Amino acid sequence: MPMTVAASQEDVWTRVRGPVLAWRTVVGCGLALAVGYSAYIAYFFGLFVPPLSADLGWSRTEIAFALSLCNLAVVFLSPVLGWLIDRSDPRWLILGSATAFSAACVGIALAPASLITFYALHVVLAVAALGTLPATFTRIIVAWFDKRRGLALGVSLAGVGLGAALVAPIIQHAIGLHGWRGGYLALAAVVAIVALPSVFLLVRSSPAPLGLGFDG
Repeated sequence: MPMTVAASQEDVWTRVRGPVLAWRTVVGCGLALAVGYSAYIAYFFGLFVPPLSADLGWSRTEIAFALSLCNLAVVFLSPVLGWLIDRSDPRWLILGSATAFSAACVGIALAPASLITFYALHVVLAVAALGTLPATFTRIIVAWFDKRRGLALGVSLAGVGLGAALVAPIIQHAIGLHGWRGGYLALAAVVAIVALPSVFLLVRSSPAPLGLGFDG
C-alpha cells in the first residue's frame, strides 16, 4: 500500500511538473520585467525629474534628454540584442544584464553633479539593461508555450505594469527620504533583490533540457 501511494503521488507530480515549471517561468519573467529597462523608461525615470531639477538646477528638458539618449542607444543596439539572444542562453543574458543595470543605477547615484556625466551614465545604463528588454523574455516564453502562448506572454509582460504599481511607490518613498541619489540606490537594490532571484530560481530558458515540450 505505501508503495502504491508513493507511485500515485509520483504519477501526479509527473503530470503537473511540466505546467508548474512552465508557469513558474512566466512568473519569474514577469517579476524581472517589473524592474527592467522598460519599467524604468516608462515609469521610474519621471520620478527623478523633479528632485534632480530642484537639487541641481537642471531644466526638465535637459534632464529628459537623457531619456532620448537611452532610446537612441536601444534603437542602435537592439539588433545586437537579437544576435545575443540567438547565440546565448537568454536566462544568463537577463541575469548579467540585470546585474549591470543595478550597478549602473549605483553609478548614477554616486556620480558628480554633472549633466554630461548624467547623460553618459544613462547611455551606459541603456547598454547595461539591454538584456532586460521584453524581447529576451519573449524568446523564453515562446520556447515554453504553444497553445497558451498568447496568455503566457500577456501575463509575463504585465510585469511592466506591476512595476508601476508596486516598485514606483518604493522609489518615490526613497526619494522623499534621501533625495534622488537615494532613489537610484533604492532602484539598484530592488533590481538586485527582485530580478536576480526571480530569474535564477524560477526561470528556465527552454523545456527541452528538462525533457518537456510546449505548455509543459
